[in-house]
Amino acid sequence: MNSVGAAILGVFGALWCAMGLAAWRGGVDAIALSPALVAIVIIVAAEAVNRRARPPDPAIARRIGRVVGVASTFEGIAIFLTASFLSNIGRFDLVMPAIAVIVGLHFIPIAHASGRLAFLYALASLMLLLAGASLLLPPTAVRVMAVGFGAALLLWGASMMTLARLWRAAPKASRE
Repeated sequence: MNSVGAAILGVFGALWCAMGLAAWRGGVDAIALSPALVAIVIIVAAEAVNRRARPPDPAIARRIGRVVGVASTFEGIAIFLTASFLSNIGRFDLVMPAIAVIVGLHFIPIAHASGRLAFLYALASLMLLLAGASLLLPPTAVRVMAVGFGAALLLWGASMMTLARLWRAAPKASRE
């Protein structure tokens, strides 16, 4: 994963957190938008890392980009269909855990394409574990908050770990 991927994780972490906050507060208000500040900090950090990092091999970057595009397309379609189905049968309480499962699964092909197997398998596994564990909670806003905040922490953590790894890998001469 590169700095762009880390920034994307930061933005989606903010969306998950905003959903958790919206469930906690009973609707979207100014506090539910505050995770955007975390996303902005991650985006700024990603840009700083990007300026210092070695450019990726264009062929590898294209291959990874194609896999990410396909995985994300299937992820979006699966989220739409699953959320629609669960909403239509009145199981709103299962929408967030189902989305967490889909998001977790979408990291698997990306892990293979990027060569970051252990890291992205761990992230996928933790997302799946979060979704499963949330089913032990009552089917209320508590479940939505748990999944939202849990997914946000996982994605923000993965983003920051990626940026730290890229920063350490950057040539020392470019940091001066």
